[in-house]
Amino acid sequence: MTRLAPTARPVGKWMALFFFASLACAPSLYPPPPPSSWTTPLPTGVTRDAGVFRTQMAAVPVATTYDRARPGICKLCVVIVRIEALGSTVIDPNNAPAGGAPVARMQNLDPTDTEAFYGLEPNTRYVYYLWVDRKPHSTKARWTVVRVPVGAGEDSAGYQKDLKVCHARPGGYTRGPDADFVEYRPGGPCTAMAMTATPPTNMHVASLIPTESFLRVAARIFAFVRGSALIAGGGWINCSMGCCT
Repeated sequence: MTRLAPTARPVGKWMALFFFASLACAPSLYPPPPPSSWTTPLPTGVTRDAGVFRTQMAAVPVATTYDRARPGICKLCVVIVRIEALGSTVIDPNNAPAGGAPVARMQNLDPTDTEAFYGLEPNTRYVYYLWVDRKPHSTKARWTVVRVPVGAGEDSAGYQKDLKVCHARPGGYTRGPDADFVEYRPGGPCTAMAMTATPPTNMHVASLIPTESFLRVAARIFAFVRGSALIAGGGWINCSMGCCT
């Protein structure tokens, strides 16, 4: 009788264990950002009471949803952030809505680790919004990251910058409201801001892997193999004149 060759599964198992052990000992690819004080004044239209604000946001329709791998602040840490375009992101950066408007909601799906660029803590504690309003004494647009506690409490604001066009709308471009992170839009209207060697724009790891725990493992592998590609950028919206960041 012919004896079959022993299975390679035990060898593969030990290789996997060695690989993940090497991840745990690897140096950090992403230095932690300066801590946010979350003391920026709330933008126009954002109520201080978290419960009232959540009720208001529940009535705003979601246009697009993406689950994206983003670097965390811990050593070789990768988190999955869900970013949703809210309402109409087609905003004129030179004539922002006077009363302010939400353009995106961001939730860090990792149970423990914090996202590095914006400092997004796990969504068991906070949910975050990108909010556009007018700069003081101007019609120009700015956007602010608003931090909303999941329970009782008060909203606070941190990261804030001018909303500017980084790439004109290509001919025949008709996409509606959209929001994403700039490093995930290499083939879209924000090519002027997109990074090189990034994953495909239509890559949704969550749709390929059944659980969040597997998603986090896959993201860590992705970060280890292509760590330079996972250096995070800021947000992006489909504004009235093209790609706004």
